[in-house]
Amino acid sequence: MTIRMPNLLSIYKWFQFEIIECGRTSGFMLSIAPRMGRLGEMAMAHDRLGWAVEVLSPRQSEHILEIGCGHGVAAGLVCDRLVDGRLIAIDRSAAMIEAARRRNADHVASGRAEFRVAELAGLELASACFDKAFAVRVGVFARSDPASELATLRQHLSPAGRLFLFHDEPSRSAAEILLRLESGLGSSGWGVEARLVGAVEGCEVACLIARPPD
Repeated sequence: MTIRMPNLLSIYKWFQFEIIECGRTSGFMLSIAPRMGRLGEMAMAHDRLGWAVEVLSPRQSEHILEIGCGHGVAAGLVCDRLVDGRLIAIDRSAAMIEAARRRNADHVASGRAEFRVAELAGLELASACFDKAFAVRVGVFARSDPASELATLRQHLSPAGRLFLFHDEPSRSAAEILLRLESGLGSSGWGVEARLVGAVEGCEVACLIARPPD
């Protein structure tokens, strides 16, 4: 017998229905409201990362770099698809890297995943060469000048490699964000391979796929 557990989003939608549609405001329902709000945020984050990994489409033998891995949710989804491939994930927060290592302890033990406290600009990767690099909601690509970060990526992406930038903001449309991401590439020689928009529970997530300069 298969027992199907409800996902986070299903639980959150049930709570919204009970409170908003049915007006159930018992002491219990009100007491769990703050937790339900956080649960809704977690559910949407997982959906966003799930879509991002589907677009990334990791292959079994690929070497992948994740920029700004946070708690390591996307890293785990990527490593689940790897066989003899490898993921290196970085984040400037030591607390986030520790959480990501704990979440992905099996992948770390198997050698499929490595987590480092680091920033992308000036990152020391020796002779490492990646098939793909990706970042989800890393502000430097959408709101700043990522020239130093792009220089590091150019050095370590294979000629056939691709950079996947995923971003969303409540106050901006996906079209605006795509323009910002593309503007961030500037005159660095990076080419735009594709512009994608994913609808994740009412939120538009933009994805810019870029190829390194020749």
